[in-house]
Amino acid sequence: MNGARRLTQARRESFVLAIVAGIACLAGGYRNPVQFFHSYLFGYMAWLGVAIGCLTFWLLGNLVGGAWSRATQPVLQAGSMTIPALAVFFLPILFNLKRIYPWMDAVVAHQGLSAHQYAYFNPYFFGARAVLYFAIWCILAMTLHERTSRRFLPVPRSRGLGAAGLILVVISLTWAMIDWIMSLEPHWSSSIYGALLLIGDALSALAFTIILVNWRRRLDAPGSDLAEDTIHDLGKLLLAFTILWTYMALSQFLIIWSANLPEEIGWYIVRKQGGWLAVAVFIILFLFAVPFLLLLSRPRKKDFSRLVRVAALIFGVRIVELYWLIAPDFSPTRCSIHPLDIAMPLALGGLWMAHFLGRLQKVDAR
Repeated sequence: MNGARRLTQARRESFVLAIVAGIACLAGGYRNPVQFFHSYLFGYMAWLGVAIGCLTFWLLGNLVGGAWSRATQPVLQAGSMTIPALAVFFLPILFNLKRIYPWMDAVVAHQGLSAHQYAYFNPYFFGARAVLYFAIWCILAMTLHERTSRRFLPVPRSRGLGAAGLILVVISLTWAMIDWIMSLEPHWSSSIYGALLLIGDALSALAFTIILVNWRRRLDAPGSDLAEDTIHDLGKLLLAFTILWTYMALSQFLIIWSANLPEEIGWYIVRKQGGWLAVAVFIILFLFAVPFLLLLSRPRKKDFSRLVRVAALIFGVRIVELYWLIAPDFSPTRCSIHPLDIAMPLALGGLWMAHFLGRLQKVDAR
C-alpha cells in the first residue's frame, strides 16, 4: 500500500474512532452534562497543546534552521494548520463556562476574589481574550503556511518571523493556560504555571512529531529520509525539553512548598491525597526519570525505532500529567477516572487526527 492510500485509510480509521467515542460521549453527557464539559476541557487541552506545540517548533525551525527543522516541517506545518479548527471546537467551552469554572459562581466570585480578580474573571473579557489568542495563533500559522508554500521568502525575513512569532506564542499561550486551566482554582496562582504548560505542550508536540516522522519514513513519504545526525538532533531535543519540563515543574514545587503559604500550598495538598499522589509519582518516574535515563544513551538517540518508543512513552504520560493538573480541581477528595475522561480525548483526538492527516496529505502533495 502506497503512502497516499495509507494516509487515506488512517483518516478513515480516525473518523471511525471519533464517531464511536463521540457516541459514547453523547450518551455520557446526557446522563451527566457537567462531567461532559469537565472531560471536554481535558480532552480539548490535550490536543490543543499538540497543535500549539507544533506551531512553536515550526517557528523555532524558521529561526534557527537545521536539518531537524527541514525533516519535521511537513508534520509541524500540518499540525499548526489544525489551529483554526480547534478555535471552533473551543466554542462549547466558551458557552458553558458555568459548568466548568467556579469563578462563574456568584458566591465564589464575591466572597473569595479581589476586585481586580473579579474584573478579570468576567465571561465577556474571558471570551475576548480567547479570540485574541486564537487570532494570534491562526495568523502565525497561516502566514508561515503561505510563505512556506510559495518558497520565495528570503532567510532573514523568515528568521524575523520566527523570532517575533515565538515571542507572541510564548506570551499568548502563557496567558491562555492561566485563563483556561489555572483559573479552575481561582484562589490559587503561580507565576511559573503558564510557562510550565507551555514547555509541556512543546514536549508533547515534539514527541508526537518524532512518532509521525518515523511513520512517514516507513511510508516512503516525500522528504522522509533522515540522516543519522538528524535523528540524533531530534533525540537531543527530546532530552533537552524533558529536562526543561522537569526544571520548571520542580521549581514551582520547591518555591511553593518551601514558602508554605496557605493560599498557595493547598493546590499541592489536594494533589497528594485521595490517590492523586500515586499519579504524581507515576508522572515523575515516567515523564522524567525513565525518559531521562533512556535518552542519556547516545546509541538510543541515534536509533529511530528506539527513540520513537521513548517519544511514545513521553506523549502518553504527558496526557496523564495534564489530567493530574486538571481533574483534582473537579474531584479534590479522591482520584477518580470517569469513562468520559477516556472517551472524550479519543473522540476529539480522532477528529483532530483526521483533520491533521488531511492537512498532511496536502503538504505532501505540493
